Amino acid sequence: MTEANKLGITSAAALSRAEADLSLAALLRLSVQPLPGGYDLDHLREFHRQIFGAIYPWAGQLRTVDIARTPHDLFCHWRFIESYAAGVFVLSPLMGG
Repeated sequence: MTEANKLGITSAAALSRAEADLSLAALLRLSVQPLPGGYDLDHLREFHRQIFGAIYPWAGQLRTVDIARTPHDLFCHWRFIESYAAGVFVLSPLMGG
């Protein structure tokens, strides 16, 4: 089973390859054309949209469900994303980020 995607890919292996190829291209583009912004949650969401938007319709949106690719994934619980991000972005300047 694969995640819903804009490409209509149903094979997990093919989706993984497409995600790797398209996200690498997006990251290379962002390395030469940095995304302006304030390095806050909205800015992070725009990075996510830029990197994964060609593949996933939900790219850049905050999750409203929990996700895991394997039983050992440690994705943040969806209800805590905003509060966790607020703490990260407050600490980032203090850590030289």
